[in-house]
Amino acid sequence: MKYYFTDKLYHHGVKGQKWGFRKQKRRPSNNKIKKFFKKQKSEFLQGMHEEQNRIHEQNMRNAAQAQQSNMQEHNRIHEQNMRNVVQSQQFMNQTVQQAVNASNQAASLSITGGTNPFMFG
Repeated sequence: MKYYFTDKLYHHGVKGQKWGFRKQKRRPSNNKIKKFFKKQKSEFLQGMHEEQNRIHEQNMRNAAQAQQSNMQEHNRIHEQNMRNVVQSQQFMNQTVQQAVNASNQAASLSITGGTNPFMFG
């Protein structure tokens, strides 16, 4: 097999294609990709932020309702306790008044010489 060297350059590539360039599929630039993902991230974070705010507001409403309910229960118990105190004071006043009346009656009977209803016999 013989080889012949010539000064000619033969091209076996694609007709019309420039040397050093390759045909590539058109791709979006990195800036477009970055902007797209930045927008996606921003929308996702915005959605998360709105959801967190909604949950926080719901928790605050629940806490306020619970506090109001607890305050109503506290007020109801306080009013009942105050009624019990007033009833106790009235009972004590009646008991003391009965004792004073009985004592006065016993004293007046002993002064007048009558019989003491508390003495048996």
